[in-house]
Amino acid sequence: MDIRVIDFAAGGPIGPGRAAVRYLMRIVSGFVCLLGYLWMLWDRERQTWHDKVANTVVVPTAAYPVAVWPG
Repeated sequence: MDIRVIDFAAGGPIGPGRAAVRYLMRIVSGFVCLLGYLWMLWDRERQTWHDKVANTVVVPTAAYPVAVWPG
């Protein structure tokens, strides 16, 4: 899909802790008729609820390339 999740404030990697928070929060995003997922349609930053909680944003890889892969 050529997308990645990055830190909303700094633009860097989010790390395993915030990735886990985002993963668990996605369950809450789907509770009320998928409202947490649809939230991005009218949000100024285009963030879902789980992105807001984890302070992350999904971006295209072409706009934010990775210079060096970890590992």
